[in-house]
Amino acid sequence: MYCTKCHGSQGGLDLTSYSGLMAGGQSGETIDDINISNSLLLLRITDANNPMPPPYEDEMLYEIYTTMIAKWIQAGAINN
Repeated sequence: MYCTKCHGSQGGLDLTSYSGLMAGGQSGETIDDINISNSLLLLRITDANNPMPPPYEDEMLYEIYTTMIAKWIQAGAINN
């Protein structure tokens, strides 16, 4: 996973598993499946000033991935 490669488990957030992602960290819940605009994960990956992870060289592919994540959150962030 891209985030753990650079950040490890900083901020008490464990991104190595679905349950760790859903548990959140020191900044609060990572996913708010009721109100997508409150999901910290989505806010970080779409932050125009400092997106995490940094955009890929292929911006279209990056946009596809962020759109998929947004749809996943809107669908209830279920573990498939």
